[in-house]
Amino acid sequence: MLEHAPKVVIYSAFPGPALVAASCVAGACAVVAKHGLAHELPDAIRAARTGRRTVPRLSRTELSALAERLQPEDRSLLAMFSRGMSADQVAETLSIDEAEMHVRRRRILHALTDRSHSALSAMKGSALHYSPNRGAG
Repeated sequence: MLEHAPKVVIYSAFPGPALVAASCVAGACAVVAKHGLAHELPDAIRAARTGRRTVPRLSRTELSALAERLQPEDRSLLAMFSRGMSADQVAETLSIDEAEMHVRRRRILHALTDRSHSALSAMKGSALHYSPNRGAG
């Protein structure tokens, strides 16, 4: 682990709930939509530099739907990360060591970014999964 981890700003064309949640779990400082206002990216970079987080808040419905992808013991971690807690704060709250935190964060990230689950959710008409309008080719 790095003593001072780099500040990370996610700049995405499709910042849906799964990406936002994964960014929180991974410790990103910001998630910015490419279609946002011109000042949002530089503002997010400046905020990250000073240690402030600018991550969109997930609704309870979104968080609940994402939590369904996780093992029951990992759901509380997702909730804590989405509220802005750091990995150190979560580990202290749950009394888990660094190795266990690493394993659980990795497991959560895998579940949130599993493309087969995302595709299945989209086919079922999930309101949570953000799917870009591909238009007619």
